[in-house]
Amino acid sequence: MRAKLLYMVLLLLGMSFSAIAQQRTISGTVTDEKGETVPGISVLIKGTTQGTTTDADGKYNISANDGATLVFQGIGYVTQEMAVTASNTIDVQLKTDQKMLGEVVVTGTADGMAKEKVPFGIATIDQKLIQQVPGVDAGQALQGKIAGVTVVQGAGPSGAPSIRFRGATQLTANNAPLVLVDGVITDGSIGDINAEDIYKIEAVKGASGASLYGSRAGNGVLQIITRKGQGLKSGETKVTFRNEFGSSSVIKDYPLATKNASLFNAEGRITGPAPDGLVDNDFPKYTNQQRKFFTPGNFMTNYLAVEGKTDKTGFLVSFQNMNRSGVIKVNDGYQRRNFRVNLDHQLSKKISMSLSSAYINSDDDFVQNGQNGPFFALTFMPPNADLEAVNPFDGSPYRWDAARVAQAGALEINPLYRMANNKIRDELNRVIGGTEVRYDATDWLTFSAVYGIDSENFRRRNTFPVGYLPNSPSGTIGGRLTETATARFSQNFWLNAITKKKFGDLNTTFRLSFLREKSDYRLIEARAQGFPSPGLINLGAGDPAQSALSSVVEERVAHNIFAAGSLDYKDRYILDFLVRQDKSSLFGANSRSKVFYRVSGAYRISQDFAIEAINEWKIRTSYGTSGQRPSTFDAQYETYTISGGALLKQNLGNTNLRPSVSAELEIGTDIQFLKRYSATFNYARTVTDDQILLVPLTTLQGLGFQNQWQNAGELTGNVIEAALNATILETKDIQWSAGLVFSRIRQKVTRLDIPAQRFGPGNNSDASSPPFFLREGENLGIMYGQRYARTPDDMQYVLASNGQPVDANLYTQNSDGLMVLASAVGTSAEAPVRMTNPEDRSLFWKIGDSNPNFNLALNSTFTWKGLSVFFLFDWKSGGDVYNLSKQWAIRELRHNFVDGGKHSAYYGSVSNLSSVPTDYFIEKGSYIKLRELNVSYRFSQENLMKMGEWAKVFREIRVGVVGRNLFMITKYSGVDPEVSSDPPAAPGAANNFDRTLFGFDAFGYPQFRTVSGFVTFSF
Repeated sequence: MRAKLLYMVLLLLGMSFSAIAQQRTISGTVTDEKGETVPGISVLIKGTTQGTTTDADGKYNISANDGATLVFQGIGYVTQEMAVTASNTIDVQLKTDQKMLGEVVVTGTADGMAKEKVPFGIATIDQKLIQQVPGVDAGQALQGKIAGVTVVQGAGPSGAPSIRFRGATQLTANNAPLVLVDGVITDGSIGDINAEDIYKIEAVKGASGASLYGSRAGNGVLQIITRKGQGLKSGETKVTFRNEFGSSSVIKDYPLATKNASLFNAEGRITGPAPDGLVDNDFPKYTNQQRKFFTPGNFMTNYLAVEGKTDKTGFLVSFQNMNRSGVIKVNDGYQRRNFRVNLDHQLSKKISMSLSSAYINSDDDFVQNGQNGPFFALTFMPPNADLEAVNPFDGSPYRWDAARVAQAGALEINPLYRMANNKIRDELNRVIGGTEVRYDATDWLTFSAVYGIDSENFRRRNTFPVGYLPNSPSGTIGGRLTETATARFSQNFWLNAITKKKFGDLNTTFRLSFLREKSDYRLIEARAQGFPSPGLINLGAGDPAQSALSSVVEERVAHNIFAAGSLDYKDRYILDFLVRQDKSSLFGANSRSKVFYRVSGAYRISQDFAIEAINEWKIRTSYGTSGQRPSTFDAQYETYTISGGALLKQNLGNTNLRPSVSAELEIGTDIQFLKRYSATFNYARTVTDDQILLVPLTTLQGLGFQNQWQNAGELTGNVIEAALNATILETKDIQWSAGLVFSRIRQKVTRLDIPAQRFGPGNNSDASSPPFFLREGENLGIMYGQRYARTPDDMQYVLASNGQPVDANLYTQNSDGLMVLASAVGTSAEAPVRMTNPEDRSLFWKIGDSNPNFNLALNSTFTWKGLSVFFLFDWKSGGDVYNLSKQWAIRELRHNFVDGGKHSAYYGSVSNLSSVPTDYFIEKGSYIKLRELNVSYRFSQENLMKMGEWAKVFREIRVGVVGRNLFMITKYSGVDPEVSSDPPAAPGAANNFDRTLFGFDAFGYPQFRTVSGFVTFSF
């Protein structure tokens, strides 16, 4: 027995000594391909959660059993596995993984931070994707490439895009993000910035991520980073010359009528209405006037860039010349020239500097939209009119009264005559520049100073020549000249102190900053008319009694101070925080200061758990605030108008006016898997309080003043975003990648301290009342108006004069799907009937919602050897459009809807233009567009060398074809559901609106397609 017991004890002891002998300490050093040590590399025992990280010298120690496998992984490096053998030392050299290379982002962070560690949502677009189809401007480069970003291209060749991140944060003001160019805060249009210079775009879409920028960033922040030799090897210089030339054309014709209800004389002139009033007569001569007005236009860009890099310097010098003539016959379109000089230089071991500078010069033959523009007159031009007839009054082209010649009493002015004679010419000179100097005082403390400017001089010259014939605008027979000149000089000056210190496994970054902003604005507008001679069209030559002069002088100043920091423990537990105080002259005198803040956290799961096929997985959450300043400086002061020499009270000042504040909770995750795929998901809820609204006052409240700017509402938005990027196939000769972005946005007015009211596009001249309605508890973008009965069931809501439902048996559904009195079909009494809302016994109904169900975009790049194909499809599902253009055209019997042959009075009753908006002109704005296409072939240096000595000078040559807005699928009856009818009004105007929120079709410059060929030479 004792022998057996002794044997068991010895056996257990042996097993214990064996186990102890198998487990031992492994140490080593991790280096990169250059032989330099790499800190922060994760070293895990495969199949367990046991692990460590390399220290500042790239060294590690870990206890492991014989036969175990060590997994070495880090951002930007190919994961490597090493088996534990007899040696106690395992040194590893990691290879750089270009696909998973850690991208450093700078927007919204305390200092540059690896994207994998950023604890709030940030999206980036690299130059490879941007340059597939270079946008006309930087705004177009965003379209369809970032989830949650809405881009609506402006009207005409020069139309600057309107951009919105996620849901709206402002009810009646612009929702555009704050735009930075290489760290410089800008105030001008993103449409001026050349997309071919861009290296990368960073978008912080949420208010929490944008908290670093305080009271200017409630709508998010967009940073454009231009090229300075990034991606080039030391000693490398690259010269790029790109030429693109093509043609632009309208996507389709507007659907106009081919029938009429008129009588004609022997000359084919319309002399009056037909006795029967039916719209069933053919025109004796039919001309598609759109073919006379629109014409294919030229599109051309020339681009030259010299870019280089040395051990201490990176630089870019570039020039772009662009000409976009548009699609109107007698319009010169838009020309722009961009010059850029960028420089990064290491002055000494401790001091570096960076310079970014651009000069933009542009000219635009501006085209008005809406009822004052040529598209309004073109829609109603009789098809038997001769738009190209010579003017009998002076022998000039384009008879002004072509419509009146064709139809007695016609009011429309020949749009070709208007475009050829009433010239509106815009000229812009703009400079954007910034300089940063960084001083590395120690290995953990850095000071930096940044000075940036955005200077803009704009001039508009609106000329009616002497002898201009139409009756409207009045008084122009003697000529009229209006000149508007604005000058804006914006400066921002930053002082920063940044510390980066490592305490064991804890990495810390802290930043303390001061920012001073100053903007000077000047406007002078002068008008003169009644010139003595056609050759004397200048302000000094007009009749003094008919001259007018106005001016505006404004200075805005803001002082801001903020502290930000991030804590990073073992590269996996991340905490980020900041607090910022803004003081702005735009705030009321009693509310000059406002504090904003953020707290964010992230956990990199993949650093603790080795999950099969998962390369990187991070979950994150962020809560923070940012805001928007009042857009008009005079909101805090009493303002007056002058009428008939008398001073009249207008707006009551508000010394308590505060910036609006957007508070956002964002939850998201980022994951990279199978070394080929990456995905992002975000949910964000934003509540924007203290909405800045122009509130009407009673006589008693305002003491004679009509309105006051107040903090008077709250808007809540919920956003879901998702993005997926994939390398589908990658071999020696074939590469195929794709990207998919998705967003769904909902926004509701959760508090409104003013009476419900109509607002947005359509105010004043375009319609008797806008269709959009602002009311507490409703989604932003809801439309209200009258509803027509369409089915027998609807007749229960059609009431007689006694307030009781009419006899439904007396009504029938006509061929247009409308309920009408059966006995009136085919007569002048045929008319749709309106439904009464049972909730309030009014004719007032919710008739539409401009918010889409979702937005989705797909881009894909396929390359086989030298051949490359890129495309971008953009899908908007749902979202209603109010088609005012159709409503007007039906009333004027010019829409093809009237080809149904009914009585003209019936079409007048359907249009209902003199009343409130009508649901008959609500249409779904869904579309699928082939937004971009690039088919090209690349001749590599190896290919070129086979062609002879002449070709050896080239690095590569690429030739191809590019298309923009090539193809569209939609059920919308107009030209394009992606409408951009009117530019936003000036700040403070009653009809100010954001075109990204409202689907409103009102005689705007149509979107057009462009097809062009290009060739790029690289040296």
